[in-house]
Amino acid sequence: MEVALMNEPVLKEIHLRNILSFGPDTKPLPLGPLNVLIGPNGSGKSNLLEVIGLLRAAPKDLSAPVKEAGGVHDWLWKGAKNPTASIEVIIHNQASPNMPIRHSFSFVEHGKRFEVTAERIENREPFPSYRDPFFFYRNENGYIKL
Repeated sequence: MEVALMNEPVLKEIHLRNILSFGPDTKPLPLGPLNVLIGPNGSGKSNLLEVIGLLRAAPKDLSAPVKEAGGVHDWLWKGAKNPTASIEVIIHNQASPNMPIRHSFSFVEHGKRFEVTAERIENREPFPSYRDPFFFYRNENGYIKL
């Protein structure tokens, strides 16, 4: 079983909108066991790594990497007025490999502060015969459901 897990990426896909150099029409990026970032200067390679650092901080202090990098204003895409940044990742589910997990969250600048407006951790797809995916955690406008 260990060999199979080595070939299965933990992050299967990442979709960024209105964050750093990624605008509202950015397409999802599928990820494999090994990913190589190639591109000219200013194409978003370092920004993608910054976002992955933000994801790593999510279980502890989501705002810490934002503060360290200059504040929420520096993380928001500059091509829109008052943008809502969003990150969605599809994660390999070790307990149920055929049922990946989606972790998504959105944030804005509110009075110069970092404010999470929504966060969800749920199955990517609903179970057969269910309309909605099973959720583990939802925070929508400050209302938390477990």
